[in-house]
Amino acid sequence: VFIEANDVACLRYGYTREELFRMRPMDIDAPEGLPLIPSAMEALKTVNHATWEGVHLARDGRKIPVEITAAKFDFFGVPLILSTSHDISARKKAAMALAQSMREIEDLYENAPCGYHSLDKNGNIIRINNTELAWLGYSREELIGRNFTDIITPDGMDTFRRSYPVLTRQGYIRDVEQTLVRKDGSTMPVLLSATLVRDAAGDFLMTRTTVYDITEQKKLQAQLLHSQKMEAIGMLAGGVAHDFRNQLTVVKGYAEMLLRKQLVSDKGLECIQEILKAADHSANLAGQLLAFSRQQVLCPEVVNLDALIDGLGKTMARMVGEDIRLNIVSVPSVRSVKIDPTQFRQALMNLAANARDAMPRGGHFTIQTSNATLDPTLAAQYPTASQGPYVLVTISDSGEGMDKKTLEQIFVPFFTTKPVGQGTGLGLAMVHGFVRQSGGYITVQSEPGHGSTFHIYLPAVEETPNLATAAARTCNLPQGTGTILVVEDEASIRLVVCETLRECGYTVLDAGNSQDALNLVKQHTQPLDLLVLD
Repeated sequence: VFIEANDVACLRYGYTREELFRMRPMDIDAPEGLPLIPSAMEALKTVNHATWEGVHLARDGRKIPVEITAAKFDFFGVPLILSTSHDISARKKAAMALAQSMREIEDLYENAPCGYHSLDKNGNIIRINNTELAWLGYSREELIGRNFTDIITPDGMDTFRRSYPVLTRQGYIRDVEQTLVRKDGSTMPVLLSATLVRDAAGDFLMTRTTVYDITEQKKLQAQLLHSQKMEAIGMLAGGVAHDFRNQLTVVKGYAEMLLRKQLVSDKGLECIQEILKAADHSANLAGQLLAFSRQQVLCPEVVNLDALIDGLGKTMARMVGEDIRLNIVSVPSVRSVKIDPTQFRQALMNLAANARDAMPRGGHFTIQTSNATLDPTLAAQYPTASQGPYVLVTISDSGEGMDKKTLEQIFVPFFTTKPVGQGTGLGLAMVHGFVRQSGGYITVQSEPGHGSTFHIYLPAVEETPNLATAAARTCNLPQGTGTILVVEDEASIRLVVCETLRECGYTVLDAGNSQDALNLVKQHTQPLDLLVLD
């Protein structure tokens, strides 16, 4: 029993001395502290003092963590035990807070959105977090102890050899690109930043590295570079096509003039007809180049794509042949779009022709329309995309498919996988240009042996489609009277235009630039009925 207690003990536990003198140590021990007393007493049989942690119970039920030190001594032949107990509540609270903090830091380290690993002086992995393990597909046991060079590509070895001495010399490296190899053999591009950790003596202890997955960043960079490349090719193709079409205008104009005036023999007429056929074919090629470069003159109308596609059904069925099953699928209430219907038909026919050539032994060709919304997630895939409502046209086939290298070039003008004489390589370039000039986006998915799928997104509009049909055009030259001023800087084109107009009965004035035109207007006393400008 207690035979003495100080004032602190009385205040701490809430008992008077008289009450404590009727109590034993186990009376103030909490249940979790009781098992410690017998072992402490047993220890005091062989040593003079012992220290342990326990939990005491105050009168009001409060549990008090304590550190107890007990010493035995002899008091005039009577064996006694003197014990001191220190309240370690603050220490316990601090320890718990430290443990919680450590758990949070550990959780942050292990599950951070970036990878972390540490290397010893030989480049061996001594620690790695869960995030990086998940990226690589390894277990911790499989990587701890392995050299870091085991999980980088051979091309990355030079980067590692160059950056490691820099790290040891200056104590850090920042934003070093590297390519890691996953367990399944696939690769992932990463950005590394590392710091050197030294021990108390200043010697090399380890390196700590932060790893950022830049796969999406690389994809976006590739998309941007591809977009810039296509833009540059488009500018070149458009410039060439514009000049080429100008020269074709001259060729066709004079050839048609010879036909109308019947100035050549029958054999000459046949030659001129062949010239016109070649010129028409060349003009079509130039038009496709202009479409690719988004410089084609479009005549947009508000249309319903389902009606437009249904109207092409029979034509496409004949084009793809009997061995290929054509499926046209649509959803109710598909939105309207504002596009050039003629160019859209041409784009679909080009895609149908490609699908036919990819399925020499037959297969399935499907055109499907649906409403779509380009949300932030989907818009992130297209660097210049605008969010909002779209109409999605999905064109798929069960053909031979394409490999990755082919996919990267399919929209480039004159690129073709067909034999010489069987394709110009402008069909898909024209489709790409038309879609982009219409404010839309086109993507393609394909694998060898698994067919191809094109996704065309066209901006939706709220307007109602115009169902009126266009009037038929006539190729006959109309006759008329009046005075026309033609302003055109290309001399050859100006001559053929003026000659054609004079042939139709008009009085024609011509100028090669704006200043000459203004001078003609000032000098001409008669009224000018029409001004034709380049």
